[in-house]
Amino acid sequence: MDASRRYLVFISLLLPDLTHSVLPTAGITIKYTATSPDLEFSVGKDHVTLFASQASFGSEPAMADTFDPPSNLQSHLPTQPPNDNSLMCDAPQFSVQEGSILLVPRGVCSFAEKTLNAQNAGASAIIIYGTLTQSYSVNETTSDIIFPQDKNDYDCDFGSDEIALDSLTLPYSDSDDAVMKQCGATLPNCQSQRCLLTGNESGNDSMKACCAWDMHIWLYGNNDDTAKQINIPALYVTMAQIDVIFNILNNSQDAVVEIYQRWRPEYNYSGILIWALGVFVAWLGSYLSAGDIRSKSKYLIGQDQRPREGMGSRVGSRESILSSVNSEVEITARDESRNENPDFIPKEEEELELQVEHAFFFIIFASASLFILFFFKIYNVVKIMYAFGCSGALTEIIFKPLYTKLAVIFRPNLPYKYVQYSSAITGYTLGAFWLFIAFTQQHPDTITFFWIMQDIMGVCICVTFLKTMKINALKVATVLLGVAFFYDIFFVFVTPYIFKGKSIMVTVATSGGPPTKDPSWCEKYPNDPGCQGGDPLPMLFTVPRFGDYQGGSSLLGLGDIVLPGLLLSFAARLDEAKKFVGLRVGGRGTLRSNAQQCMPDARSPFCVKGYFIPTVIAYAIGLLMANVAVYVMEMGQPALLYLVPLTVGTIAFLGFRQGELKDLWEGPRVLRAAEDSHIEIDGHDGVEAGSEIAETTRVS
Repeated sequence: MDASRRYLVFISLLLPDLTHSVLPTAGITIKYTATSPDLEFSVGKDHVTLFASQASFGSEPAMADTFDPPSNLQSHLPTQPPNDNSLMCDAPQFSVQEGSILLVPRGVCSFAEKTLNAQNAGASAIIIYGTLTQSYSVNETTSDIIFPQDKNDYDCDFGSDEIALDSLTLPYSDSDDAVMKQCGATLPNCQSQRCLLTGNESGNDSMKACCAWDMHIWLYGNNDDTAKQINIPALYVTMAQIDVIFNILNNSQDAVVEIYQRWRPEYNYSGILIWALGVFVAWLGSYLSAGDIRSKSKYLIGQDQRPREGMGSRVGSRESILSSVNSEVEITARDESRNENPDFIPKEEEELELQVEHAFFFIIFASASLFILFFFKIYNVVKIMYAFGCSGALTEIIFKPLYTKLAVIFRPNLPYKYVQYSSAITGYTLGAFWLFIAFTQQHPDTITFFWIMQDIMGVCICVTFLKTMKINALKVATVLLGVAFFYDIFFVFVTPYIFKGKSIMVTVATSGGPPTKDPSWCEKYPNDPGCQGGDPLPMLFTVPRFGDYQGGSSLLGLGDIVLPGLLLSFAARLDEAKKFVGLRVGGRGTLRSNAQQCMPDARSPFCVKGYFIPTVIAYAIGLLMANVAVYVMEMGQPALLYLVPLTVGTIAFLGFRQGELKDLWEGPRVLRAAEDSHIEIDGHDGVEAGSEIAETTRVS
């Protein structure tokens, strides 16, 4: 494994499971009977649906059952307050008809005060709407006009104009709205089609006006005591939306309003998919890691099924058995492809056996990487490293086998170097395209190609890791996973007490933490440095929340795959080693076993008790517990907190029950023997058992 790929795998351990602009979370349906052709042309024939933001206080309307507005909601009569209390900032001296919904402009007093006064007037709900007027105020001491603020209320970069002062009524009043709308209509880049005065007068008796912002806001409660008294729903609509509502009221009869929460799925189905993906990848990588021993067993079974003419097999060195197995594969490939080029068959993959000291290397390396990312914020370097390493994994895991198979079928005499070149070009091109999207798009994880490609690359890097890095003793696995267990807990839960409330793990995993600027500001200026961050680093699996208009994704760090995967790989290779030994001893030895998992060796059925499947089940349960904890606690969880005790505990318990715990702890001799053995065709009929295998497998 090259250094860059090893770095990527270890850096992925830094990520826990995690899952902001102002989103309209409520729906408003206005039903009416049209009396004007203009109304039908502008908003529809008999109803129109708008989306609104909700208040942080008061009750919530009923949730829709589907994406469509519900059909059995209470109908509210839209009503406006009297002119002497149009802002609903004074205690109401009037009452409205039961079931009414008050339409109240924003401004002067708090949202909570308006809502409580509407409730005291007998309204069933309130809709607060934006106006241009509320952007102006008057200094009571100097009587000077306080004009709107640049960037917060308007932006001249989207267009500006000069407004004659004699066409306005200053201080600003509702009568000036028509002039401001006419100004906005002449600005091609002004989405709100409204202007706001800047207060900057020019020499020709005019004032500069710029494009106004018109966006949803949260209705927050300034006074807790006031907010606690509210029990009716409060919604907010924009200036453009209230124009639609007033257009309906002025040009229709029998208009009624229905309000509801927008439908959201009750269950997070993407969480189920991310769980299934995690379990599958952990199983797949572990299963494939035992492929070398499995190949030896298949080779021997094939030899047993062939007519023998004085030929036999015996246990020898590891190099010899790999030579024989590779020879068998090479002969089969040549027979199928008729390709006589010996360079067509790929070379054996490099392997690295982890020892106890690697656990301490991990804690030092991973901690240093976290601190470097936390203090220097070089998150783009991680993206580059991930794309580079995963492109190599894509090449090796997907495209080389695919192109090799295609070459065998269609171009059997094609030199293998062309397969290598084509595979590398395809893998690195996809990685480069993924990286381009990561650098150029806001929230790239919402792009279908991006998250699917990221998941595929994640699968490949996990499989590559588990096929390359191996553990051959429970002692090593326990130390490594134990270190990772406390590492996760420390950097997620302890570091906030050290770094002023900042969790290093969460901060790094979210590319510096959530944006520091207000969500409304970030909706206007998403490229502002204060609006950056919040997007997770790429070393994880991600699945978007299906059917949820609020967006978001279910996430699973690759470290939660590869670290427990090392233990699963150990269990898978141990099971395959026992099966291989069963084939080699030819039935003359038996294993201490209570289960009946038998190999397809007709000459000598040999049964072993498996560790792999129970450990995979324990992993699946642990990962499910982590996902449930995320759902219940509504915060990211370090999955190793659940995975380590279950997986290590399961394999240790099974080893104790079978009387093999000591052997597992130090390193099973049967696993060493299977990996260090090879097959020789030596001209002698019969089967010989090496002394180490015989001692390991026979019951004394």
